[in-house]
Parts: sequence; C-alpha cells; structure tokens
Amino acid sequence: NGCLEATVYLPGVEARGVELLLSRQEIVVTARKLHPVRANWIALSLETCARDYRLRLKTPRGLKAGDVTAQFDAGVLFIRIDRSDASEAAAA
Repeated sequence: NGCLEATVYLPGVEARGVELLLSRQEIVVTARKLHPVRANWIALSLETCARDYRLRLKTPRGLKAGDVTAQFDAGVLFIRIDRSDASEAAAA
C-alpha cells in the first residue's frame, strides 16, 4: 500500500475556516480567513493578503473519503491519502 502526502501552508486561517471536498478525481481545499483585513491594507506578499485560499489536488481514481485523513495545526494542513486496494487497481 502506498500513500500520498501533502502539506499546505495556510497563514492567517483557523481550523474552522478549512474545508475539504472530495470530488471525482480531486480534493478541493478551501480555506477562509476569519479576520477581516482593512480595505486600504496593502500586503507585501501573497501569503498575508486578505483573500481566501483554494487548492485543487488531483487524486487517484477510485478514491474514497475513508482513504483521506487531514490534520490542521497552527496554520499548516497535513493531508494523507492512503491508497486502498481498489484505488491501486483502478490506477493500474
């Protein structure tokens, strides 16, 4: 059994602002910043701007929700995909 792991950095996001959606052959991570930022604020980098995050990760065929685990800790989201026997057979 193989596994895939992803680490996603989400500065300024709290755990309650993170949503994972498993859709066909991808996982969609949406992370919303919960603290509003003033309209006239100009960020020096993309990581600190007021926008929400959205990331689409391609996944193996036949992936089931039970194959995916996620943990959020201090602005970092850890995603692990355990490839089940059905996922490996579909990928072959």
